[in-house]
Amino acid sequence: MHRTLLPLLIAAGLLVFGANSVAAQDIIPPPNPASPRAITQTSFSDGTYASIHYGSPRKRDREIFGGLVPFGAVWRLGANEATEMTVTQDIQLGGMDLAAGTYAVLAIPNEETWTLIVNAGLGMWGAFSYSDEHDVLRLETPVSMTDDIHEAFTITLEANEEGSAGMLSMMWDQTSVSIPVTPVE
Repeated sequence: MHRTLLPLLIAAGLLVFGANSVAAQDIIPPPNPASPRAITQTSFSDGTYASIHYGSPRKRDREIFGGLVPFGAVWRLGANEATEMTVTQDIQLGGMDLAAGTYAVLAIPNEETWTLIVNAGLGMWGAFSYSDEHDVLRLETPVSMTDDIHEAFTITLEANEEGSAGMLSMMWDQTSVSIPVTPVE
């Protein structure tokens, strides 16, 4: 009986002390990326689906446009990888035709207008490998200033109630840019 009881007591002791040492370890939460990936998407009544994948940096008390994002320079439209947009059918973006496909979307911000660039070059890190030779569309759009401060860079793509058209909007700090989106019938 003594031979059977001793191994049992040792096993029980290991379980108790082993459980306590595991419980005493600090749980380290996963890292919170400074610029998490985000997605916006919508569907239109004609069956067109559009999505935009982008990095969403934070303001963090910095001067954004004219500071962190210089005026007059090509910007990745977010953080990390260049923003990418996919449309399943042809659309008009700001009144200009854009064929179905997946594209990089960049911008050249200025104080009063932005130039939005849709480019066939995919897989870009930032705008470092950007080449205007692959531009599919460029359009100039006015900038609106808001009273609200948008801490996170945000892109929204929303269809109207009927689903016949929509709006692509980009907001960061007190800057907002909106471009109409219409499926081509």
